[in-house]
Amino acid sequence: MAGASQELGLPAGNNAVSPLVCGGVPNGIAFAFANAVGDSPDTLCWLAAQGAGFLVGLEPVYACGDVMTLLPGCLPKAFLDADSQCGTNAPLPRLCGGQTQNSYQALLSLLPEAGTPASGAAALLSLALLARQRAARAMRGASAR
Repeated sequence: MAGASQELGLPAGNNAVSPLVCGGVPNGIAFAFANAVGDSPDTLCWLAAQGAGFLVGLEPVYACGDVMTLLPGCLPKAFLDADSQCGTNAPLPRLCGGQTQNSYQALLSLLPEAGTPASGAAALLSLALLARQRAARAMRGASAR
């Protein structure tokens, strides 16, 4: 999460780059270009989380609030626990089979069993899911008061 796309020989204006391969890319690398994003921590976090999602085999979805969308806005985004149509700028068939993607459930299915260490993108996504669960519990506790 730094720099600009031109430093990798890519055209200016790319906010992020990551591979999209069915089944994921073990030990893959994704880039989120902070210089292209400017002063938007939510956008930078979205792009970094999205890159990790692509590395574990998730596809783009046509749902503005999901981390895996390419649609701008709807910040902050989350890995939604909902069946979302795949697509980039319009609904499209899934590249890796099926009709829809539930980003949240797909990530849960990738997490290692309790006590097994996670590495790479799976470790990052494990932390993101844990943070989401803790935030949800804190919100429920605050609203019960």
